[in-house]
Amino acid sequence: MAGQSREALSDWVIKKAHNQLAMAGKRLEQLRQEAVAAGRSTAAIDRVAGRRRAVRARVLTEALGMDASMVQAQV
Repeated sequence: MAGQSREALSDWVIKKAHNQLAMAGKRLEQLRQEAVAAGRSTAAIDRVAGRRRAVRARVLTEALGMDASMVQAQV
């Protein structure tokens, strides 16, 4: 989406990215719970979840123009 107008980026976030990031977050949480219940390490899942949060924060600040301090409170 590089080089796109802010309006095009906003449309893309609203229609596609926000939903996909939310679904990924739910799935990662489910995988983490399963790993904990099975006694497995959650290090890789936690690392991916951290990256997902970082991507979500960047999408919200750059594509939707949200204030970074508001995004940090939500993440």
